[in-house]
Amino acid sequence: MKRIVSILFSLILSIGSVYAISPADSIRREMNRLRGKELLQAHSNLCQLAATQDDMQYELRCIREFLAEALKQKDAESEGMARVRQLYCYYNYDNLDSILFYLPASLKSMKENKTWDYYYNAWSVLVERYIYEEKLQTALLEARKMYADARAENSNYGLGISSYDMGCIYQTMGRFREAEKSLTESIAALSKEEDISQLLSAYNALGETLDGLGEYDRLRAIAEKWKSVLDKYREEALRKGYTQPLNGRYLYCTLATAVAELETGHYDRAKDLLQLADKYAEGRKAIARFKLLQVKARYYAAIKQYDRAIACNNENMAIIAAAGDSVSLLTVQMQQG
Repeated sequence: MKRIVSILFSLILSIGSVYAISPADSIRREMNRLRGKELLQAHSNLCQLAATQDDMQYELRCIREFLAEALKQKDAESEGMARVRQLYCYYNYDNLDSILFYLPASLKSMKENKTWDYYYNAWSVLVERYIYEEKLQTALLEARKMYADARAENSNYGLGISSYDMGCIYQTMGRFREAEKSLTESIAALSKEEDISQLLSAYNALGETLDGLGEYDRLRAIAEKWKSVLDKYREEALRKGYTQPLNGRYLYCTLATAVAELETGHYDRAKDLLQLADKYAEGRKAIARFKLLQVKARYYAAIKQYDRAIACNNENMAIIAAAGDSVSLLTVQMQQG
């Protein structure tokens, strides 16, 4: 018995020593022997890990080390990535002053390097921050400046991003017709780009706008195009031998279709779609369930199951109150009323 206890204690010590080495520690150990692109990738991986730790100073340290190595290697792509990450770090920690301080130098560098995707992504951080702080007129002015710049530089990606930003601002203002026009333009531009992440966001925003306009037949048609983009991307990814976590993307597309069906009286179709959306939402964070619960409440209200609708809203209010999102909480409270 004593020998078994001794073996178990040795195992516990060895397991403890293994787990004492964090993924970040492992990367830093490897970095001593890395050079060139591999070293830059290691720095990038460290930044990704740091972004999950809720420690602004540590995250900024990782980003600045990444930026310093990118500048040392004169790697414009990595430099652009590091500069955008720095701005998003300040965004996530509610530091508008630092965004305003670092943005001009970042844009100047990216323009000289002609890394246009990072250039417009960086500029968009400021617009998004103004939207978040409900400085909508300021956000709109900045987005229009970005749009004019993209036209002057003949940047398709810049036109797509700035149109998307303007669409989101108009949507927040309740100016749905202007939002629809800008988001349609954004989708036309972003459909020509290889990276579909921004395109999918534009489809989501257009879906919400068409809901606001009450144009549900068009919403159904847009959702079909949206799903075809997702299906094509998934098929290409599988053919290349890798899988992408697309459940979150399919969730929002499915919910848009469900809204179109329930608002045109096709309740059986809406029910089936909401059951599918439930599967896409499995294992996701509570905040990701906000839209699902919102649409479910609309469905139950439409079929006059008001107790179930109110139950969905109560769950939603708890989620949003915990997140501290007063704007979304107001939306749910209005629905509850």
